[in-house]
Amino acid sequence: MRFDNDSAVLLACDSLSSSPRIQENCILAAKIGQLKPILLTSSSGKIYSFLTASNNISDILSDEPTGTWSLPTLDNSVAEGSSTSTNADHLFKHIASTSPIYRHIADEEFVELSEQIVQEINKDWAYFPQLRFATLQMFAGCILLSGSTALLVNCVEPYGRLKSIDAHHERRTSSSIHQSSFPKSKSKYGQIEICLTHDDNTTKLKIGAISCNLLITSSVRLDKQTIANKTIEIGPNTSNFIPLPDAPIYLSLAQLKLGQKLLEDDEATCVNQSYLFYQLRQLRSKFHCLSTYTLCRSFSSITSDISYRPYTIWTLCEYDSPQKLDSQSHRLSRMFQSIASEVIKNGTAAHIQVRLLDQ
Repeated sequence: MRFDNDSAVLLACDSLSSSPRIQENCILAAKIGQLKPILLTSSSGKIYSFLTASNNISDILSDEPTGTWSLPTLDNSVAEGSSTSTNADHLFKHIASTSPIYRHIADEEFVELSEQIVQEINKDWAYFPQLRFATLQMFAGCILLSGSTALLVNCVEPYGRLKSIDAHHERRTSSSIHQSSFPKSKSKYGQIEICLTHDDNTTKLKIGAISCNLLITSSVRLDKQTIANKTIEIGPNTSNFIPLPDAPIYLSLAQLKLGQKLLEDDEATCVNQSYLFYQLRQLRSKFHCLSTYTLCRSFSSITSDISYRPYTIWTLCEYDSPQKLDSQSHRLSRMFQSIASEVIKNGTAAHIQVRLLDQ
């Protein structure tokens, strides 16, 4: 049995036998809400009609999903007065559950950033050096929400605010101050904000806090509207995400717990004990400074396989090339790896023998 569009709408509204006025109201409501009817015919021949958005219909027809039916939970607090954060939670769940890469994050649990967490990460790095490891661990694999767009952070690098703490700190000169990621006002989470800066001919996406800024160097868009466009970006440039004021931030619960453990470890020297060279930040200068060799680069769970991690000057020599002879870039990377290894082991007492560079 086939129905025209208006009849299917009335069937979904259980109004096929209603008065003409009620039927007109139902059809008008569907048009205002931009809702389209879709029919489900069971194996017994019974027809069920529903109203939903066109995008949902496309997903249903292409996926032909099977699963468990459920009704939305009636939350009295929401019914009495919806809040912005509640709406953001619902939007976050919708984007995550309809994302083209949903299967990669389906097992992840996320919690929204809180003011208490921000207070912890904004402590002074000089007195709490473990914060450089704890903070980026908490934000690795986080999801940033801006309107109907969402970004999964796959790789993040922290940079301290002070020259004495981090040789690659964000400059505060008169020519660069307008590009600062320092929080300009207090957000709903406290002194933290997501911002875009423009320097080195690059658009950089940062999470700016009082104690540091977190540079996002690998990310993927989650919302399905961008699946045919540029969804994955690797490197310091991020041009496919524009943060709105007070953009919600959702942390991976597993990564948050690991970060909280690092907060309690004042002797921490790295994020974890695996693949140390991959924990070095991608830098181009100041190789004579000890902070250049700090092991503070972290990744989301879906990039736990090193095949999905961006190569740096420290790891390019690990690239599995079919060439029999190493290129100059491979040899230089091996040289940087030798230097880094010596500094990681011996700190300020590090020294390197020139003959090692010829091996």
